[in-house]
Amino acid sequence: MRFPITKRIYLWVAMLSAGAGLPCNAAPWVEQSDQWQQSFPVNTQTPRLKIENIWGDVRVRAGEVDEIKVSVSEHRRAPTQALFDRSLEILPLSLVADPQGVSVVVGQANNFRRKNPCRGCQLTVQFDVTIPSGSQIEVSTVNDGKVTVDGVTGVVSARNVNGPVEVAGAQRCGRLKSINGPVRVTLTQPPNRDCELETINGDITVEMPADSSVDLALELFNGNLHSEFEVEPLATTPRVKKSRKGTTLRYQVSQAGGLRIGNGGPSFSVKSLNGDIKINKN
Repeated sequence: MRFPITKRIYLWVAMLSAGAGLPCNAAPWVEQSDQWQQSFPVNTQTPRLKIENIWGDVRVRAGEVDEIKVSVSEHRRAPTQALFDRSLEILPLSLVADPQGVSVVVGQANNFRRKNPCRGCQLTVQFDVTIPSGSQIEVSTVNDGKVTVDGVTGVVSARNVNGPVEVAGAQRCGRLKSINGPVRVTLTQPPNRDCELETINGDITVEMPADSSVDLALELFNGNLHSEFEVEPLATTPRVKKSRKGTTLRYQVSQAGGLRIGNGGPSFSVKSLNGDIKINKN
């Protein structure tokens, strides 16, 4: 579903061989750029926002109390006109809105990542969204972008594959995850719910008030723990994963290192394969 576009700019570019390093007989790429903005009224104090992007940034900020405002910059490209036309079918930008929230999905993101039926096609979308501060959000991107959330007091879940995740001015986090990028969260009040933070290649930084109390379950492989808080050892429950190969059962047992800050409290699961974990005061 497409909504009224307040500003649309079409840009068709032929990538000449002299400028793009292509052979002289190479076909020109086909490109198109759009910009638009739309506001959606909401009638709840905890509206929902969901964004699934593939290429580009996702930026979310606290704004008006009764609306979600979505600003979008799109750039679509494909090697040929035929593939460009095909990309319009398989890489749509689908937006659904109601008084409880807004959901935006680029190109049925999960299916496209698995099948990639349009080689060379790309739809880069830069999202800049303002929402009521108490919103519950779940946002993600995959390539060539970062995920940033600022001033949202509701539960924040954010994912990235090749880039950073940064959440500032938060009160509650759900799951913050990157594969190739750092993860950072700044809490404005002591934690009051469980949270998961995970990356494979990057540092994880948690900043929280000096009077915070929390239990940490840490999985740290090639990196170090840096903490501005005093910590005490804490026993954690082992995790057992069972699998079967033929008639043989296999069990994989792992156990995170446990640390307690203050009097303990919500559980923060923090995992980094190649990077440091930093627990700072703000």
